[in-house]
Amino acid sequence: MGFAMAWEPGVLRKYNSTSHFRLLSQLRSELRDKPLVRPGEGERIGDVNRSKGLIRAMEARAARSRSGAG
Repeated sequence: MGFAMAWEPGVLRKYNSTSHFRLLSQLRSELRDKPLVRPGEGERIGDVNRSKGLIRAMEARAARSRSGAG
């Protein structure tokens, strides 16, 4: 009824290493585009590594709330 399918070691080696290489390559390119910034003394990681798009959105939201409140 239940049988185990054995994979050929050469096939496993080929596809495992290829996917690993692709993952490392993708990570390397993402870090090159958006490098991590180490937090300074007293800073939080989330505050230091926020994306510019998120910062712009937060500033725009704050500006809208200030203009609506005044």
